[in-house]
Amino acid sequence: MRNRSQRLAVAIIAAAALSFLARGSIGCATVSDGVPSTTDAGRDGPTGQDGSNTGQDGSNTGQDGSNTGDDGSTSSFECSRVVDDDETGADGITYSGTWESSPGVGKYGGTDHYTDSAGASGAFTWVGGTDTSIVLHAARASHHGQLGVTIDGATEVVVDLYASTRTEDVAVHSSGPLAAGQHTITWRWMGTNNASSSGTVITIDRLDVTKTACSEADAGTTDAAADAGPPATGFLTRQGTKLYLNGAPYRMVGVNAFDLTGCGLGPNASQLDAFFAGLRAHSLVRTWCTPNLAGGIDAVVQAAANHGHMLIFTLTDGRSGCGDVDGAPNGDGSGKNLSWYQPGGHNAYLAHVTTQVQKYKDSPAIGMWELANEPGGEDINVLRAFFDETAALIKGIDPNHLVETGTWPPWAYGDVPGFEYIHAGPNIDVGSMHEYDYDYNNSRTIKSPHYAPALQAMTNLDKVLIVGETGIKAGDNCWTSRALRASELSRKFDAYLGDGAAGVFVWNWFPANPGGCTVEFGAPDPLMPMIHDYPL
Repeated sequence: MRNRSQRLAVAIIAAAALSFLARGSIGCATVSDGVPSTTDAGRDGPTGQDGSNTGQDGSNTGQDGSNTGDDGSTSSFECSRVVDDDETGADGITYSGTWESSPGVGKYGGTDHYTDSAGASGAFTWVGGTDTSIVLHAARASHHGQLGVTIDGATEVVVDLYASTRTEDVAVHSSGPLAAGQHTITWRWMGTNNASSSGTVITIDRLDVTKTACSEADAGTTDAAADAGPPATGFLTRQGTKLYLNGAPYRMVGVNAFDLTGCGLGPNASQLDAFFAGLRAHSLVRTWCTPNLAGGIDAVVQAAANHGHMLIFTLTDGRSGCGDVDGAPNGDGSGKNLSWYQPGGHNAYLAHVTTQVQKYKDSPAIGMWELANEPGGEDINVLRAFFDETAALIKGIDPNHLVETGTWPPWAYGDVPGFEYIHAGPNIDVGSMHEYDYDYNNSRTIKSPHYAPALQAMTNLDKVLIVGETGIKAGDNCWTSRALRASELSRKFDAYLGDGAAGVFVWNWFPANPGGCTVEFGAPDPLMPMIHDYPL
């Protein structure tokens, strides 16, 4: 963003109390449930989220060890499984009553099951380890009714499948973490609906199961496999909480450079090439790939590729900076509002995501797709659905590259339980946290107090954590000199990388030294040589 200092002030105030934007999920037009869907792009009505998925207690310990069967074989519980709606039989879904299969664009696997018949129900049983969970996905539409969901015979939860604009493959109910053992989810047609709905249809698209039983070979949890890492693919990959490049463990300290693609003081061609030429080998650089900057993206990808580097491409700015004002009625820097995150509110964004991911899905210059810079957290159910839908869209086009969220620390999303919940989707690989605590009340803080909760949440999920932004004000008339800033950020690298982070990225490089007292930096500045030479 062009005014990073203002954002820093907002972040500091927000650490005490902050209201955020919320988000939504993919909308598409197709014929489903035997009823043509609308192409209306307006706001949905009530989203019908049942609220039961926010009750995580933050006490998860993550890995539960292994289970030895009667035959002496060993099974771990580190696998995730997607159960499509058409998977039936002993290891799949059991349908009772009258159900129909319906094809359509945007449905997981190309189909879903629907019913509008009394007595229709379904069930699925699985065996899981500690903190196993299940998420039910369905479609929302203007003629959909209410679904009754029960986990292990507990109190039935009513899930409303109404929305004014049709949305496929939405995460509508989550069990939250469950104890180790056998579990059963059941659902039924209730014959009831939201007052705004014109019908009582219910659908089932898929079930996402985490920490379910699998063999060690399937889970990739044997000591030999862990030592070897994943196969070399030419792309940045992950295994559990660690990143790998070409089969070798990968950690990185690097920079944010949001202006590379044309925001603010964007570099010319010579400066762009010099920037990438001066980085340490196989660097990872975070920059903007927002819809309004599409004209500068190709040159940045090519320059990164020419020098063997990778990009974290941020697909939209939740704070609506640099002219990315879709969903921000008050203009640049005002932030996206709730309706933008909700179904049907961000169709232009989804089209942009599709275009960029299609274009660069085979490029080794892409390290990660970031869903949004600092997305809001007013409603973590909405945010989780937005993350799940957009990540599924990306992975459906591009299975090669990682998906990262771009989030603030856990305080913005309900602390550890909320942060874990929004990152729990099967297509999310990497969580992020941003911190500027060094300058807060001149605390000189090295390790942010918000880091440990973020690490706990991502460790519980067995996923990667990066510090996507950190920075220290330095320069003329500052209490911190540029030389001291470089030294203090080196200490931050030590603290975060030594405590499990896979990467730390400093805000923000400019083509020229910006002067004044600011978190931004450029040449000449001792920070860049420090980052280049930091021992990894």
